[in-house]
Amino acid sequence: MLAVAALGSMRKCSAPAHPVLAGVDPATLAIARAVAFEGPSLQPIARSVAGTPLVSIADEADRRLVVLGVGLADSNLSFSPAFPVFIGNALEWLGRPALDSLDRPGPVSLPASTARVTGPSGSLVPLLDAGEHKVARLREPGLYLVEAGGARSVIGVNVGGPDVSNLARTNLAASVVDAGVGDVGAGHIWWLYAVALAFVLIAVEWWTWQRRITV
Repeated sequence: MLAVAALGSMRKCSAPAHPVLAGVDPATLAIARAVAFEGPSLQPIARSVAGTPLVSIADEADRRLVVLGVGLADSNLSFSPAFPVFIGNALEWLGRPALDSLDRPGPVSLPASTARVTGPSGSLVPLLDAGEHKVARLREPGLYLVEAGGARSVIGVNVGGPDVSNLARTNLAASVVDAGVGDVGAGHIWWLYAVALAFVLIAVEWWTWQRRITV
């Protein structure tokens, strides 16, 4: 057991905010004691003012962990508004990897724990190490299965993208398209004259009926 300050004793690490701590307000926490858990794969994401790890995570290819070094009896965690937010974030992060979405083929940043990415055709997509992330180049539209941290998730590429749903897209040359549009318009311009003639006939009929000529 390590004694820490009582109120406002939790502070986030200087690293970018982790999804597990998103929306968690450390000022609402009162912690009397904490236990520092250590391990080769554990990474602290929140510490006390004395430097004690309060929340740690592990992100491996076969599993994910969230370790809380604070007991409910040694803090006001169960009564704090930060508690349900923390639990929801932890379940979300443990249940599936956080993935970017793509509206067209290209590179995508994935968690470092990504074990494999399977393309729409069933083939494996090569993964490149990029520091704390991995990068995969998704070259074709479709659904990609991502396995990371013992969980699975799906990335959709070009599903409903503007390039795919553009009904005016064509492989024909611009001159051919313009010529075709002109021909179609010239061949069907007669309906404008038909509409105009119908209005004239209706007007004549109305005028003769008013004069009791056609009664």
